[in-house]
Amino acid sequence: MALPDGRRSTACLLETGAFRAEIVRLTPELLAGAPDAPIERLVAYKVTEFSAAVARYGMKELGFESPELQRLLEEASGSPDAS
Repeated sequence: MALPDGRRSTACLLETGAFRAEIVRLTPELLAGAPDAPIERLVAYKVTEFSAAVARYGMKELGFESPELQRLLEEASGSPDAS
């Protein structure tokens, strides 16, 4: 059975070790909040050190560490630090 795109992406991230899953502790509030909610809400996904390292590498390779790019990004975001 094929997975929908979102589930397929999540499964891939879990398989590669980029995410890890943690089961959410059940509480009466959680169960009463939305009885028809999908089972996925009972799982919390956490970023692993591996995925953080991949993100840092990607940012470096894309030039996000460049002061010029940082300045442009701050200006584009309307950051109060932009001069």
